Amino acid sequence: MTIPMIAIADRYGHGYVLLVNLVPRVILLGWTFAVGYFDGVLLVNAIMVAPLFSVLGGDCVFNSIVYSLVSSSTDDVIQR
Repeated sequence: MTIPMIAIADRYGHGYVLLVNLVPRVILLGWTFAVGYFDGVLLVNAIMVAPLFSVLGGDCVFNSIVYSLVSSSTDDVIQR
């Protein structure tokens, strides 16, 4: 997912991709807390559904965008 999201970041901006990536991450964490809080209603095995919320990226996309933003904000001519 990293390569398509980087292409989208080049077109629409890094902030857009960060927002698109952070919303599913918040939902993923919210689902995890909901399963833990409502353990009487939801089965503990429902926690296995949580990774489906990270379909628009995950740590790889988030880290790549942050590294790209940091490297573009420096004055160094050589970008790695």
